Amino acid sequence: MNKATKETLLSTVFSYLGIFLATFYTIFIIPKLFHDHPENWGALQFVLNYAGLFLILASLATPQSIIKFYPLYPKPMREQLLSFLFWMNTLGIAISFICFYIYTKERPVEVFIDGKLTDIKWFFYPLLVSMTLFAFFESYCHALLKIAMPAFLNNTFTRFWFFFTILLYYYNVISFNTFTYLYFGQFIFSFVFLVLFVWKIKKDQFRFIFKIPENYQEILRYSLYALPATSAAVLITKIDIQMIGSFLGKAEVAYYTYAIFFMSFLLIPKNTLMQTSRSIISRDFQTLSIGEFTPKYHKISVAFAISTLILFVGITINIEELMLILGDKFGSSSVKYSVLILGTGRVLESLFISNHAVLEYSKFYKKILLFEMTALLLLIFLNYLLIPTYGIIGAAITSAIILFLNAVAKSIFVYKKLNISPIRKKDIKIVLSIALLVGLYFIPIPNILPSNNDIINYILTILLRSIAYAILLWLVVKYFGIHKLYMSETLTNNSASSFVDKP
Repeated sequence: MNKATKETLLSTVFSYLGIFLATFYTIFIIPKLFHDHPENWGALQFVLNYAGLFLILASLATPQSIIKFYPLYPKPMREQLLSFLFWMNTLGIAISFICFYIYTKERPVEVFIDGKLTDIKWFFYPLLVSMTLFAFFESYCHALLKIAMPAFLNNTFTRFWFFFTILLYYYNVISFNTFTYLYFGQFIFSFVFLVLFVWKIKKDQFRFIFKIPENYQEILRYSLYALPATSAAVLITKIDIQMIGSFLGKAEVAYYTYAIFFMSFLLIPKNTLMQTSRSIISRDFQTLSIGEFTPKYHKISVAFAISTLILFVGITINIEELMLILGDKFGSSSVKYSVLILGTGRVLESLFISNHAVLEYSKFYKKILLFEMTALLLLIFLNYLLIPTYGIIGAAITSAIILFLNAVAKSIFVYKKLNISPIRKKDIKIVLSIALLVGLYFIPIPNILPSNNDIINYILTILLRSIAYAILLWLVVKYFGIHKLYMSETLTNNSASSFVDKP
């Protein structure tokens, strides 16, 4: 097992460990804890989302630049590149601070937290710094194919931290005010630990010298196009929360974040498989011919699409019981249909999503800006039409439509320009075979225990249906040999090893 494969497997383990812990407290603790005041939970998500919106401006596309340029730099030049991008990042943080200050000087952004009107600037500034620099060092780790530690901090450490924090609040050991500070503190400590990790493994490349790389114009030109394109892409995933908060209130934000939470399961393949694959795509696309690159591209695309679909079917067949466990507010029909609609959009997007990485590291990277800006404008327009009428379901419909159309548009462009397609005809029957397993949803499972044990009955029903799903899925995997896709040559051949060990 080479380094790239080992890192990918560790990242996957950390992601699932974190998501299962998050599932426990999201389903069994948060709905009960915030049942009477969902606006408190919605306010926290609103503040976090607000910092995320400024994150892209603060980064000035330096994470994307690291992935693109670092693999091609000889070792003696990498220190210059990283230092240059770090100072760019620092400049971006300063610009974001100024923009936020100007924007909020006359009209401060305030939310009700625990019944008190609170200016979010006290949370915004430290959040933005820690999140921005975490993204910078995370991308550096990805360029080295050291994705396990960022995955641990992002998916496991933060969730254990939150679990401990919410238990303290649940048992009245701390106030909601203290809980709020500890909740946002997880991002600061994650950043600190990641910096210590990077310093340990590559401290020779982090002296932060003031020397401009020879190709700085190319880096700036790439960042100039990547920044607005990435900003638009992030806005596509976050602006619905801001618009829901404006149209419907913070309580609806709290409910919608539950639909987004279930979608985080579907992002596990993207956060593990695609993290390693993006770095390899960046290198191989710029060094191999289209004929040599295409087989690897197909394997990455199919593996990602299938893994996303497998997770979505698992959620869909158990959606009724999951909503019943969540209760009348967090498990309402609006949340249920939002989960199903968003999930469908994510699955359809996954069929074509690897095209974004191909565009990002090809000579056509400037076109990403056109795709993302068009998608963003259409998203805002549809949200204005649908959210006031259909609530959070309207936001889910809009997001699903935009995710799918944006991915298809990029796929058509890549096919016309490069004559490569992420999904081949023979792959469609595999996708359809897995999708048909959603029929397990319609198989009734009677209560095993008396009706006064409803929660336990729901859990047992989920377990029984999931076991049946796992057995049928195993048969499909064995029949088509799907497991081979996960050990693709993209992650096991000498290309990956040379990528890591390149001097």
